[in-house]
Amino acid sequence: MTRASIERLLWAVALAGSAAAWAGTRGAAPPHRRAHPSPLTPPPAVREIDPALLADARRRIEEGDPFRLARRPAAAPFVRQVAGLTPGPGMPGGVFVPPPPPRFRPPLALTGIVGPPWQALLEGVPNQQGALVVREGERYGDLRIRTVRPDHVVVQGPDTTWRLTLKPKWQ
Repeated sequence: MTRASIERLLWAVALAGSAAAWAGTRGAAPPHRRAHPSPLTPPPAVREIDPALLADARRRIEEGDPFRLARRPAAAPFVRQVAGLTPGPGMPGGVFVPPPPPRFRPPLALTGIVGPPWQALLEGVPNQQGALVVREGERYGDLRIRTVRPDHVVVQGPDTTWRLTLKPKWQ
């Protein structure tokens, strides 16, 4: 058998199966017909609720207060807490001051090291365009180059210290 004849045979089996399935669903069950109410018949009567029952239910709810087990108001006043916000000094409980924005951390990248004396090619230094050749002990704004070694560079910022390493050539 060739590939074309096998393909034709499989198509014939698929069509025969589809036809059998369609024929099986035609006689499976008769369609259900729902009886529609006549549009001329009046709707069922609405049941009237006794106003005295409603007043009694309202009284029980007001007296019971289902949300407090002690059945009395809370001792502490309600103060809305918003995630990430804290009350400001000397401000009433309802006024909040947002926290200070996080400090900017530059995206530093080490692209090369040459030496001795060891010097590094550093990218992402603030207020500097492109790569910058840096040496141990130099300062660039808030950043200080602490050490330059053959395999890594340590850069210290005001609140962060980066230990940058070179990626192997294959990465």
